[in-house]
Amino acid sequence: MESLIKNNYESASYSELSQEFKQLYPTAVRAFQLIPRMYNRLTLVDKYSHKEAILKILEDHKELPGFSRRNIYRALPSDNPNIPRRVVSPRHKPSYTKYDTNDSLSTNNKGKHNKNDEYGENGCPDCNVLKIRNQQLEEALERSSGPTLATCFKPQIHKFTVPIERFSELVQSIEKSSRLIQLEFDNNGNLISIVPDSHLSKSSQSSENLVA
Repeated sequence: MESLIKNNYESASYSELSQEFKQLYPTAVRAFQLIPRMYNRLTLVDKYSHKEAILKILEDHKELPGFSRRNIYRALPSDNPNIPRRVVSPRHKPSYTKYDTNDSLSTNNKGKHNKNDEYGENGCPDCNVLKIRNQQLEEALERSSGPTLATCFKPQIHKFTVPIERFSELVQSIEKSSRLIQLEFDNNGNLISIVPDSHLSKSSQSSENLVA
């Protein structure tokens, strides 16, 4: 068959081949129009099953060059209820996918999402809240990225309690001291002891003597 085709196009001109094609084309179209009619006759009138009808058409015309099961399936009628659902493939209109190169993610845009793509034109219902939180997070990161200014620190105020019954002790310690007094408080801020600097100097001298 291949040698016949090769010899045919080598020996005949294009005009001759075209003329022969015009003569045979209506016959070829008519031949393929007969496939769905034969199938309908076998399944709807003669009560053949789908497989039996396909096999009979194939066996009765197997001597035709190039005729195959694929030719039959391509010409099956779409409105015949005997055709299995998985055999009839929907015929979609040709569609062409258009790619917009401007929408491709660059290095700076990677990881960013378009809210309208995910939630529609109105965006997600919590977008405003998320936007505010995002701004707060960015501000916090900016503040933590460098040294903290002294103006950013808030003064910590500690309150200590001196009972009124120890006022006299406090006054006496102040009178005995020349420069300062030492006050000791517990974790709750309550006064534990009052030590004038005279006692502090004595204790330091005794410590030095013990060391010596």
